[in-house]
Amino acid sequence: MGFPQNHCFAGETRFLTLEGLRRLDEMAGRSTQVLTTGGVWTEALIKRFGVHPLLALRLKRQGQEKIMYTTADHRWVA
Repeated sequence: MGFPQNHCFAGETRFLTLEGLRRLDEMAGRSTQVLTTGGVWTEALIKRFGVHPLLALRLKRQGQEKIMYTTADHRWVA
């Protein structure tokens, strides 16, 4: 099941690969191994979907806060 194109993060968003942390904008158009739910590594093609309005999403865990930028209708798996 693929995600619609309007569910995006900012290009500066970092994510975990087998090669370490990478930025979405530097990996666009490339395939890499990413960590999925349940701790499974899987191949993923990182795509670029153009420019969309973004919102600041504030996440907090164990006293640490992080702000990520994402489209308003991004799907979240809890």
